[in-house]
Amino acid sequence: MTLSQLAVLNVILSVVSFVVFFYFAYQRAVEVKRLMDAAKANLVRTPQTTAPGEIRTDLQGIPNVDKILDSMANLTKSLSKAPMHVVTLVAAMFFMLIALAALGVQCWCDSETEPPKKEASLIAPTRCVVGYFSSGDSRMPDSVTDSPRGCLGNLQNRMKTDEPPFVVAVGHVDFRELQMQPRKIYGDNLSLAYQRAVSVQTYLAGKSIFLLTAGASHVNTRDPNLLLEDRMVEIWYL
Repeated sequence: MTLSQLAVLNVILSVVSFVVFFYFAYQRAVEVKRLMDAAKANLVRTPQTTAPGEIRTDLQGIPNVDKILDSMANLTKSLSKAPMHVVTLVAAMFFMLIALAALGVQCWCDSETEPPKKEASLIAPTRCVVGYFSSGDSRMPDSVTDSPRGCLGNLQNRMKTDEPPFVVAVGHVDFRELQMQPRKIYGDNLSLAYQRAVSVQTYLAGKSIFLLTAGASHVNTRDPNLLLEDRMVEIWYL
């Protein structure tokens, strides 16, 4: 429940409490008027046969009539003497108590009915490395190597039936500059890395694969194995 809804509820309860208070006050006024009318009608005492020498009236036969009259007289006397701002303050405090009671009940009900919050769980993406491309070439190698083994085939089969909601292909290159012939085709290593990601996208036949490029992980080296490791494409998917 919002704060505005709670405020409306408190106002409604205040109005309801005022209506109930007015109803009971009206009923009490009617009762006092009836008693006063009965008292006027019984100013002449009517003898009863209850006991020899005892006089009884119909007004005296009403249960607790003396206490009711005394209470109403005291209440009327107190209110007649109290200033209007005091009466207003008393009414405001009364309605405030009603509103606070409603707020306490509402908070208690919310604590009882509020379902337990579920902790958010993070899903780690799966990484699949596809390689290894020939130097200066973006075409898929004849003998594809994937790590972990079989991840590329599993992803390809999944793409046919239930495409993952998030797939990213990141093309990589080694740190060496392109030679003359590859430079004529790709222009630079950035384009070569992107085209390698495109080749993997085409291989998977995916409709919504995000393509990115990245540089070399190994620099200042002539080790052919390290250079080969950089000529690959990383696939991340959920």
